[in-house]
Amino acid sequence: MIDCTVTKKLWDGEKVKIKMEKVRDKSVWEIGLIVLGQAKLLAPVRFGYLAASLTLASSTESNDVDDPSKYAKDRTDWLNATIKNFRKITPPIKTGVVLVGTVVEYAPYQEYIHRPFLRPSLDMARGKAITIMMVNGRMEFVDYLGGKKK
Repeated sequence: MIDCTVTKKLWDGEKVKIKMEKVRDKSVWEIGLIVLGQAKLLAPVRFGYLAASLTLASSTESNDVDDPSKYAKDRTDWLNATIKNFRKITPPIKTGVVLVGTVVEYAPYQEYIHRPFLRPSLDMARGKAITIMMVNGRMEFVDYLGGKKK
């Protein structure tokens, strides 16, 4: 007689789906942080409003706007400028989506006419996306696959 009982469940689709959603959410947030950091570095600066207003938002979390004086090149220009009320960008409704952007009205002119800062930032982050997904996937699935956490 052959015993055909299964002693260990090898595939639990719901657990894998939940783990993959965690990997996805963590990875897109990290990629968004890279895009945000690069965009702040590449944004044209006079008073610092554009760089300070760049924010990152997902369906569950977002970061705050910065102080423009942190980015102003000429402190006297910044002191003479009118302080603006910054808002965060509207977060997406869908999970697994991260938005990087600004509500400053002149940002599209800077991006498409004068000096792009968001598109080059996204291009820089694209090369790191697969690595980020692999690392986060390994970290999330190491115990599930029977490996050891390092």
